[in-house]
Amino acid sequence: MLDILLEGVSTRQYGAVIPKMADTVGVSKSSVSRAAIQASEAQLDKLLSRRFDDVDLLITYVDGMHFGEQCVIGAVGVDEHGQKHVLGLQEGATENAAAAKDLLEDLVRRGVKPERRRLFVIDGSKALRAAINAVFGNASLVQGVASTNCGMSPNGCRRISRGRPNH
Repeated sequence: MLDILLEGVSTRQYGAVIPKMADTVGVSKSSVSRAAIQASEAQLDKLLSRRFDDVDLLITYVDGMHFGEQCVIGAVGVDEHGQKHVLGLQEGATENAAAAKDLLEDLVRRGVKPERRRLFVIDGSKALRAAINAVFGNASLVQGVASTNCGMSPNGCRRISRGRPNH
């Protein structure tokens, strides 16, 4: 590959060059796919096993995101410095209290302090509120906000004012 670059192939021409290079070294699409899956699984395991003992989380956003028939409940925390932390993910068929409780209990096992008073921001889901109350009890303040169907992506949301989306 380095030889090809030294011969003047630009990065815009990689699309045409890589399949030819793969054929010369015996790399198949399926082996690349397997390697990508293994690498992503390892990264996901690393992400979902991180400890939060020394992170003082003030705000936790919890929301469900739908991918076809599946729902993934995710939690993102904000610490005292304004730094965001992806806390965890929990797969489920729906955004239900059992799946949300599993996610929140996992966060506690990984060092999120349940006795710390914090703000939870949810979309008004009764299931999420029930899970937060079950795991964090009175140490939590739950604030429901109008959903703009944006998940937890701040770039994909419409601005919310007084509980209503601004268009």
